[in-house]
Amino acid sequence: MRLAVARLYSSSSPCSLPPQNRYDAGTHDGLEHPDAVPTLLGFTSYGTLAWHGYGDARCSRVHLRTIQRRAMPEGKATRGGGAPPARRENTVSDPGSAVRGELEIVSEQVAWENKAARLWSSRVRLPGKEQKTTDQFRLGPGKGHIDGVIVVPIDDDNRILLVRQFRHGVRMWMRELPRGSGEEGETPEQSAARELKEELGYEMVESWPLGRIANDSAQLRSMPWIVAARVKPAGPSHPEGTEAIDAIYRYTFSELARECAAGHIVDSFTLCALTRLLPHFDGDVFAYRPGVVAANAVR
Repeated sequence: MRLAVARLYSSSSPCSLPPQNRYDAGTHDGLEHPDAVPTLLGFTSYGTLAWHGYGDARCSRVHLRTIQRRAMPEGKATRGGGAPPARRENTVSDPGSAVRGELEIVSEQVAWENKAARLWSSRVRLPGKEQKTTDQFRLGPGKGHIDGVIVVPIDDDNRILLVRQFRHGVRMWMRELPRGSGEEGETPEQSAARELKEELGYEMVESWPLGRIANDSAQLRSMPWIVAARVKPAGPSHPEGTEAIDAIYRYTFSELARECAAGHIVDSFTLCALTRLLPHFDGDVFAYRPGVVAANAVR
């Protein structure tokens, strides 16, 4: 399977390229125009472009980058004059070991908590011969809660549903995918189904796992799950009393990609979910492909 990422520019100037080269990303980069503006960010599979055609009087410059899934080479790691030591990446190391170059937890206790969150104060030993210690902190789910979930609701028309919600932390209205903390005993799919009913008033028909993410690995100890779900309306929404949601938005995949690329959507959970969705959309049609995200990617 090949994934293509294309950025298209257009201008109103007549195109002087020969027709055979006009949209050939492999052989011609097109024309530069001072008034060129981005018009589309399209994601397709099998190396094809989701092309929104223009008349012959317009010229477009196409940048195409293809990614071969399963055949992509790993990034070459270097440190000083040689390769860095081998590490077990994406694996929890608690309390860790300063000898292995980690921040080793010497002691840790809850410094503050409420229903939603707990703030952990930690004394950690730093790597190095001096074995110095310092204070660190981590913010995690409140008592009775577990790592949360980000839901990608996809309706029968392959539209992705977002909500607009006011977020206290940044003090702004944001368009974002529905999300929330999990409750003890829930699976990610059960948490996703509950969030869909609360925030959208939609019911989950089918779901697919898209792995986990570390939204802020410096300060947050939780790693939420991303779950894609086929959904259908199921009545009015019932947001929690602490949530301020005033609208629901529907996007095709290419529309959502364009909004994220343009900086109109800045929620990091939504941006992360978009990258996990790339292999599962053929143009604007959702088609889940198992095995893309390893089940044991985070341990």
